[in-house]
Amino acid sequence: VRAMSNSRAFELLANEEFVEQLCAGIATATERVYIQVMTFDGDKAGQGVADRLIEAAQRGVDVRVTIDLFAFRYVSDTRSTRDEVVEEAAATHEMFDRLEASGVKVTYVGPWGPLLLSGPVRSHKKIFVVDDAVYLGGINISDHNFEWFDLVVRTRDADTVSETVADFHSTRRGERGAINSAIVTNEQVEVAFDEMVMSAESEILIVSPYVLDIDLEQRLAKATAPSKTVVTPKSSNYLTLRLSDYYMTERLLRRGVKLETFTDFFHAKFLVVDRKRVLIGSSNFGRHSFRCNQEICVVIEDEEFVEKLLATLPPTEPVDHEFSKRRYWLGCAAEYYLFSGINVLEKVVVPRASILASR
Repeated sequence: VRAMSNSRAFELLANEEFVEQLCAGIATATERVYIQVMTFDGDKAGQGVADRLIEAAQRGVDVRVTIDLFAFRYVSDTRSTRDEVVEEAAATHEMFDRLEASGVKVTYVGPWGPLLLSGPVRSHKKIFVVDDAVYLGGINISDHNFEWFDLVVRTRDADTVSETVADFHSTRRGERGAINSAIVTNEQVEVAFDEMVMSAESEILIVSPYVLDIDLEQRLAKATAPSKTVVTPKSSNYLTLRLSDYYMTERLLRRGVKLETFTDFFHAKFLVVDRKRVLIGSSNFGRHSFRCNQEICVVIEDEEFVEKLLATLPPTEPVDHEFSKRRYWLGCAAEYYLFSGINVLEKVVVPRASILASR
């Protein structure tokens, strides 16, 4: 993996800074605005971004949006047919009608497939290109995504911008390629993650809302770094994961892994090794993310950047965990159910799943 080492190549942005820069950038863009996300809700945040995209398209800017069909099946992280989000789901469809009617080039990806078998195979990338600047991270476009603690890196590095734009267009053509440089995509994210974890000499820090699984335990068991810390939410927002996370928490604690949590739910995901290298982007670093989703991350080797990243984090506290035999075995069943399902998806569904979709 070729890591970027120029401290001026990447700028770290938290939620508020990113949203402010994104909106201002779209408003003044002169050449292009490309956005690829998994969620683009028709709420206040989404409508605000959509309005700016329409204004840019009407100025003659090349505006393109790539959106996963997850955005229409789930709104505000809730099934779109639920009464509490029916109006927002309708507003989301209307918003995309407006975008297309106003000259924004919209491509839909992630078809659900027969019997919804391709449901877990998502395009999970978050890419924002505004003229000659690229933003990569974990933020989707919605009220809740803009409010969650999350991080984005911004760069004008010519090679990184060129590779990101090429990957954006590749997805729109229905291709599932893989980049392996400072930018890593799809299966190369797992390669970069393993390389960094196994080469760590003193310290490993993993921050992700959906990272606890058997693969993580096995990787950390093989890693030789004496200090291993994983930061996860107090409770997952998915029931099956809440069950399996309890089981994995117990197993990781037994292996001497330090488990911590932020006070509030977060959406940031990154890996730091030896306080000098970081892998950051859209991937949650779990088996599902590595093997089923399309992802994009960037590798940065820069102690100054890492120092700023760590200083940006909210305070953490130890995971509150008490052993319960019942929860342990329920979690064990849930984890191996998930693990087996992902194995089937990886071998059977992913190779046959198409990328392009119709709404």
